[in-house]
Amino acid sequence: EVQTKSAPQTVSGITFKYDYNSGLTTLKWKAPTKLEDGTTITAPLSYAVRRVGTTANLVEGYPGTTFREQVGLKDMPSGSVKFGQAVLRYAITATSDGTTSASAMSPFKVIGTPETLPYSESFASGRPHHFWGESHTGRGRWGEMSVSGSFDQNLDGGLFNFTAAGYNESSLGFTGLINIKGAKNPVLSFWYKYMTVGAEVDKDTLEVQVASNGGDFTTVKELEVNSVDSVRTWLPVELSLANYSSSDFIQVAFLVKSHTGNTCIYVDNLNLFNQVSKDLGISEVSLPTRLRTDEARKATVKVQNWGVRTVEGKDYL
Repeated sequence: EVQTKSAPQTVSGITFKYDYNSGLTTLKWKAPTKLEDGTTITAPLSYAVRRVGTTANLVEGYPGTTFREQVGLKDMPSGSVKFGQAVLRYAITATSDGTTSASAMSPFKVIGTPETLPYSESFASGRPHHFWGESHTGRGRWGEMSVSGSFDQNLDGGLFNFTAAGYNESSLGFTGLINIKGAKNPVLSFWYKYMTVGAEVDKDTLEVQVASNGGDFTTVKELEVNSVDSVRTWLPVELSLANYSSSDFIQVAFLVKSHTGNTCIYVDNLNLFNQVSKDLGISEVSLPTRLRTDEARKATVKVQNWGVRTVEGKDYL
């Protein structure tokens, strides 16, 4: 009878830091102490590390639990670079007595050149026009979607969509890096629609999250996705991100947790801009249907104050 050796359990406690100035990556993890069959590991451990999206290991037979390397956009697989940015993530395996564990995935970082304000994404024609990424459990995940008719909010044929494929799934859809340096009052606006209503117990959740300077995502707003009164209705959201005004760059994300297995959520027409104190703009223009060279006609121009302070008077240049 041939007996197979049990492999080590996966490494745990992975932390990942990336220095956006120098490009230095620092990975740390905890060594497994047990084999998959529950017995204690007695043979020496070594590790292999690779970047997710590649097949070649950066190191093999590595004895430590801390790994560092210099990495930039030029080191990423060409297919992973979109709009000047890419997701950097690592896979780590442990080997003991000739057997190797399953891969453990590190947290991820987006690297590259941050985009600038004002930032606008409508997923027109079902395509992103800036860098977007996603991370998920289960099979359901965020992704851009081409639609027709009146499905999207601004009728340009596209939106960002999460559709569940099973129970208890989650997905984080996130932007790339967006430079907000110097913006005193950054504001995020978008529209969202949920197409199904969950049960009273284990309700679905949708959170708006922000990460500052490559840090972890934190929740800034939880949105309603369970009210029968608002189902299948486009809902506008505007959030001040003034608490992040000292950041060099941020990322915006949508975290959905689906418990019902039939969750469907749309996001569209996302904008990130610096709301100045006084910001007048033309929101509507009405012109005569016919014009003559020998007769004066009036045009109506509607001016809206997009700023946060009242504009006194009625003379606009």
